[in-house]
Parts: sequence; structure tokens; C-alpha cells
Amino acid sequence: MGKMEIARAHGELSARQLAQGNYAAALESLTTALGLAPQVDSLWAQFSELIRYFNLRHPVPAPVRGLLAA
Repeated sequence: MGKMEIARAHGELSARQLAQGNYAAALESLTTALGLAPQVDSLWAQFSELIRYFNLRHPVPAPVRGLLAA
């Protein structure tokens, strides 16, 4: 299984976790997916949908800050 397939699997896991209301786990899974395949636009769209569930305040955790900057 290549990086792209693993990233998509993490994206799918994130979607299931979000559907269950487990936002922190969904963000962690999606962070992993984007780390593996940052070129996949659908993962970024999923990230933009997921991040709205968080009330981010300074200082934002480094992994999330990196994704927001990207």
C-alpha cells in the first residue's frame, strides 16, 4: 500500500470519526493524511470542513498551525 492509499484511508477514517462526533480524533487522522499526501485537494476540502468545529485560539498547536499556513 502506497502513501496515497494510506492517506486516503486516514481521510476516510477521519470522516467516520467526524460522523461519530469525535472531532479531535478526526483532526488527528486528517493531519496524518495531509502529511502523507498534501497534494490531494479533497483532503484539504475535508480539512476546511473539519476545522470549523474548533474554536482555535493562540497559540494554535504546531501541527494545526502548519496546516492552516499551507
